Amino acid sequence: MGGGPDTPLKLLCILDNEPKEILQKLRKDHPHLTVECIPKNQVTPETYADVDYLFTLATFPGDPSKQAPKLKWVHFYSAGINQVVDKPLWKTEGITLTTSSGVHGPQISEWVIATLLNAQHYNYEIYDAVQKEHDWKGVSEGDIGQKLQQSRDSVGQRIGVLG
Repeated sequence: MGGGPDTPLKLLCILDNEPKEILQKLRKDHPHLTVECIPKNQVTPETYADVDYLFTLATFPGDPSKQAPKLKWVHFYSAGINQVVDKPLWKTEGITLTTSSGVHGPQISEWVIATLLNAQHYNYEIYDAVQKEHDWKGVSEGDIGQKLQQSRDSVGQRIGVLG
């Protein structure tokens, strides 16, 4: 009665860096689930034999019907899955494919703003180096001064962000 399925299930995570705390919580919250994490360079065709769920980026069974007979679900931790559309996994019935599309919104927004600021201040690396050295003399003269004068700010500018 209750408590999960009668047969244990296996989740295989193909990650080069094992997120120990996350996996520990997953194991604790789902005791019926065996969670294994291996780097992609340790994956062999036999790796998938008893896997029910797969968490991966681009490493998956070449022929799921033979290599992964129990596989029910593959979650790609990327937004897109171009890496799988021409592979047998794409056409195998009974295997759900999902992605992480939409989870990176805040990070992309931050990257856009950081890139905009960096682009407007063409020579940010010069500013950074001068600041670290605490040596501002000559900043307004010579090559450095000319490069730094190419920077501009966003005052009065309008920006549109698409996506």
